[in-house]
Amino acid sequence: MKKNIVITVNYGVTSKYITPAIEMLAQLNEYKDYNIICSLPIKTDKGFNYIEDLAHIKIDKKFRYNNLYIDQVYNGMYFNKEKKWKDFYSEYDWYKDIKNVEAIIFIMGPSLGLNGNIRNFNSQVFETANSMRYQSNGKYIANTLQLIKLAERESAQIHELKYDPLELSISKFPFKNVKTFKSYYGYKSPTLETERCDSMQYYMKNHGKQGPFAKEYDLVFGYTSVKKQRQKYFELVNDFVERNGNLNNKIFVYDKFKDIDTFVERPTYVDYISKARFTCILPAYCQNTFSIFRFVEALSMDCLPLVANDCYIKDVIETFSLNKDIINDIMIDFKTDKIKMSETERLELLSYLKTRFFAEPQYLTL
Repeated sequence: MKKNIVITVNYGVTSKYITPAIEMLAQLNEYKDYNIICSLPIKTDKGFNYIEDLAHIKIDKKFRYNNLYIDQVYNGMYFNKEKKWKDFYSEYDWYKDIKNVEAIIFIMGPSLGLNGNIRNFNSQVFETANSMRYQSNGKYIANTLQLIKLAERESAQIHELKYDPLELSISKFPFKNVKTFKSYYGYKSPTLETERCDSMQYYMKNHGKQGPFAKEYDLVFGYTSVKKQRQKYFELVNDFVERNGNLNNKIFVYDKFKDIDTFVERPTYVDYISKARFTCILPAYCQNTFSIFRFVEALSMDCLPLVANDCYIKDVIETFSLNKDIINDIMIDFKTDKIKMSETERLELLSYLKTRFFAEPQYLTL
């Protein structure tokens, strides 16, 4: 009898903002000897079909939990002021009929930025009813608790694939008797307490755009400004683009403060990146982390990432054993620098970086 792997996505699965997160699941093609059970808070097959199409995996069983959350938590326990999350955990068992589970894989976690209650979520919240009625997070917290219960009963592994560093880690939930808990990101990060997992490399190698890549643009770059800390980069990037006005540039911006939105759909953006010689990497919203997925995605299409000199890249350098002198060649100062790199220099840097990031990939291991 085949063992089961249970997967779940703690975000709106068809959102255009998390396409790369869904692509992480492609590496499950290495586990064809297992059945895949997918758990989502949806009523139709749309989300399940989307995962199958995007990640190129086969879902063997679909589990829908939205009505369970609405009935038992949103319209149930929340109105009993004495009921807490710990009571929900002990009184309900959504997955009681699922047996023979080897591993449970969480894609993402509830975003820390969605509401105040979730921001300081920790084991003490287990003693409260916080977020029970915030559907954007409450349904994911409820399902996470139920999957932890399943993992404990089955002595199953728990694996967490992080996409946004601002997600709530599963490690913040109280659990015991779990065979293994591992949290992964695109590099080994002490800040995030994650191990390296080259999920983007796997997807781009097996399902991404394949070269050779004809270059039509010198610079293609997309960035967002949804927090005040990013406001300074709006003018810096504009000045940088003007300073490099002799280049063929294509810049995409979403700035909620200035009400600017020139973003395009991800397939369109990826196509632009594949046609570009350079792109840029800004500091991540989460302090002491790096936008590794954008970096690797660009490399896979022979587009050289130029990294802002205030990016935190120390952990990436250590994870991939990078030559610091070579990395200095791709660091830029948006205030003063111009792109002067020759095509020969660009291709030499690309060759080195692709060797370091793609030659010996590391994936999720059960």
